[in-house]
Formats: sequence, structure tokens, C-alpha cells
Amino acid sequence: MSARKILIIDDSDSIRMTLKLTLEFGGYEVDEAADGLEGLDRIKDGAYDLVLCDLAMPGLAGIDVIRKVRSERQTATLPIVVLSAEERKMKDRALTAGANDCIDKPFAPQQVFDVVEKLLGGKSAT
Repeated sequence: MSARKILIIDDSDSIRMTLKLTLEFGGYEVDEAADGLEGLDRIKDGAYDLVLCDLAMPGLAGIDVIRKVRSERQTATLPIVVLSAEERKMKDRALTAGANDCIDKPFAPQQVFDVVEKLLGGKSAT
């Protein structure tokens, strides 16, 4: 069985790099997108097991990504974890829009890994 596939959508190069290294070390296959529009294109073209998405991005914000993913039949149940330094009100809006969980920035890599493992039901199959 192949590794579970995760998409990281974040406009910060350093955040994407940290997440990618953490998740690849844990046995996941990781793709990246630098903004919401690129993220939606990748979701449309690839079969992902989970999406990690920043809320505050130029262009298409994370909340809009969540709404679009939830509105499509083929991606409606795709797990989405929000990464954000935004105030609680914005995080609550993301959860109401359909995010499965929210991780505060700054975060510890282990915290992200634990949330991913919880949502994907355990260790990545390699």
C-alpha cells in the first residue's frame, strides 16, 4: 500500500518546509501549494487523504478553500486542518465552514503530526 498523501496550502515557504519535513519523516507523501487557488487546482488533480490549510493567504483565503472543497461531491469529506495565527473568531468560522480541526501558529511539529495521525486513523501505510 502506498503512503497517505497530504497537501499543504500555505503562503509561507518556511511553514511549508517545516510541515513537509515533519510529515515526510512520518511516512507521508506531501505536496505543496503556495496559495488557495493553487491548492484548489492540486485538490482537483490529485487524490489527497488530508489537507493542511492556512487561513490568511493572499488571493483565495483558507475559509474559501474550505467552502469550495466542501461544496464538491468528490471532496466533501476530505479532512481539512486549519493552521492559523488568527483570532479565535476566525478559527471558529473555519470550523463552522467544515474544517475538521484547527492548529494555532506557532505550532510544534509533533502537534501537527498528532492531529494528522488522529484524523487519518493511525500510522501512514508505507
